[in-house]
Amino acid sequence: MKQLRGEERRRLSENRQRGFALFDVLMALFLFGLGFAALYGLKEASIAETRAAVMLTEAANVAQAQLETLLAHSWTENISTGQVIPGGLVARKDGAFQVQTTAAWGEVPWLLNVKVLVDWPEGQTRRSYELEGLYHVESSE
Repeated sequence: MKQLRGEERRRLSENRQRGFALFDVLMALFLFGLGFAALYGLKEASIAETRAAVMLTEAANVAQAQLETLLAHSWTENISTGQVIPGGLVARKDGAFQVQTTAAWGEVPWLLNVKVLVDWPEGQTRRSYELEGLYHVESSE
């Protein structure tokens, strides 16, 4: 085997160093791209969760507004206008939401149990929010 002279040894060493530098750059780019792919996936999941939270908050607001509307009027007026039917169900649409109001007399004759169920589509499933309240109804006797 032929002995390498100093100049040839130096050139061979430089070529090896360049090869390692190229490998280091390619590895860094790969890891950088992998990190961005992971961040993109987290961003998409974050957006989906934010949408779900917004819809849940809006559903809670719709249910609360329905109960407040019922409370703002007398119960005889609510019943006569069909806003609520004791023992029955009143359904309506409010944008993307389906709102169902049910009312039932409890064991105490002057307490009306009112439930508002709000549901909406979310992807392939339906989500719902329910709000319930007990209301004192004056006797008309």
